[in-house]
Amino acid sequence: MRTPSLTYHALTVWVCFTFFTMLPLKEAEANTDTTRGLSIKEVIDMVHNNHPLVISSRMESTRGKATLRKARGAFDPRFQIETGGKSQEYVNQFGNPGKFTYEKEGAHLSLPTRSPVKIESGYESGRGNLVNGESYTLKGGLRYAGISIPVLKGLITDERRTTLAQSKLFKNQSIEIQKIQLLNLSEMVWKDYVLWFIAFQQRNAYATGAQLSLERQEALRELFKAGGCNGMDTLENYIQLELFRTREKEWRVNTTKQRLQLSRHLWNYNNNTNEWSALGISEDTEPSEDFFNYLDSLFLSNKPNAIDVSIIPDINSLNFSVEQQRLNYKLKKWNLLPTFDLKYQQLFGNTFQDYALGSDRRFGLSFSTPLFLRKERGEMKIAEIKWQQESLKYQFKQNETKLKLAALYQQGEIYKDVYEHLKNVENGYLKLFKLERNKFDSGDGTVFLLNTRENRYLNARVKTIEQKSKYLNTLIDYLRATGSLSKIIFGADGL
Repeated sequence: MRTPSLTYHALTVWVCFTFFTMLPLKEAEANTDTTRGLSIKEVIDMVHNNHPLVISSRMESTRGKATLRKARGAFDPRFQIETGGKSQEYVNQFGNPGKFTYEKEGAHLSLPTRSPVKIESGYESGRGNLVNGESYTLKGGLRYAGISIPVLKGLITDERRTTLAQSKLFKNQSIEIQKIQLLNLSEMVWKDYVLWFIAFQQRNAYATGAQLSLERQEALRELFKAGGCNGMDTLENYIQLELFRTREKEWRVNTTKQRLQLSRHLWNYNNNTNEWSALGISEDTEPSEDFFNYLDSLFLSNKPNAIDVSIIPDINSLNFSVEQQRLNYKLKKWNLLPTFDLKYQQLFGNTFQDYALGSDRRFGLSFSTPLFLRKERGEMKIAEIKWQQESLKYQFKQNETKLKLAALYQQGEIYKDVYEHLKNVENGYLKLFKLERNKFDSGDGTVFLLNTRENRYLNARVKTIEQKSKYLNTLIDYLRATGSLSKIIFGADGL
């Protein structure tokens, strides 16, 4: 088989070049939008003022206060009034008419206290030939005041006091829950903005490459027509131009996607209609690096060895859960005791001053207990297991957070160092590309070497952008883990 001659190769290159020179050269689309910057600080301000999840999170503390108010309601005084009566005529065996009657009325005031003692006071009246002897009083009725107290079950704690103590804990826990919700929201806002920013930077990188290749392609075509270069150089440059255009379009789509994703955090509330409306980010809006330095400084000022993990909202909320389970276990443990209640009331006549202390009184006691205590022992065991589970979860979360903070901080330092090195590499390749371009413009360089320099510069720029994305996301993850990320949006207390 004969090897194709050099003339055949030259003809092939010339035909290919002629074909490509017939193709239209589109202008590069880099930086052709009407630019209007939108910084993360502006996004933060809009999120802080108008975001449904922010309003929703603020309801958590209100829910905690309402829960505490409900628990305190179990200690409210209770007033009760009761009246009743009966009247029935009859004829006895001797034919004489008669009437069965009774009249009962009473008022009762119960005053629970934070101690096991309950104070009771009231008035009762019972008359008639059918009234129970226990309820019978003289015509003026009977007044009383006294106390009731549990001696065994309910002495140290009971359902009401335990619920009140748990509600106090939940009131404080609800603040931590609110902080957690705002931390999660802050993390979403920051990461969505970084995704938009990085996609925009990638798009600009390839658009810059397309612009440079386009300028060189136009120059090469003119040079080829003048006989100053061969068709292979022009063809190679054209292939590179098309590659950059393709990548630029891919990242333009990705930039649009990330811009729309960030738009989900922008809302407006109409006070007149009491309705929320979503706001969009226009296509001509660009992200900026403004305020990124604050994220970096906050990272450097929150070193792992200076952070008390117990006050991080995620950890502190678990601690409140542990305490709530401990109180529940304490209640179930005391519920194993029998019920043994004492009751004493001093009785009075028509008025509370009409009495002889010790002469008229009413007292009693009640005792009850299950024989096997299976229900009570089962409830206590369940409460103990839940308490132990929450305690173990709390201890694990503390240790996990310490290790996570140390790892993320070290990762952040390394990523920053790598980013600075890659930035130096990018700047170095940019200088080489400019020098090579000057050589080419002066007729001392080659298209192949110029294309190589340009490719290396753009690859270095893309890697720098990717590394910056890793670094920024590490900062966000670290500040989220420390519980300080929401302070950027919601102030010093993160609310």
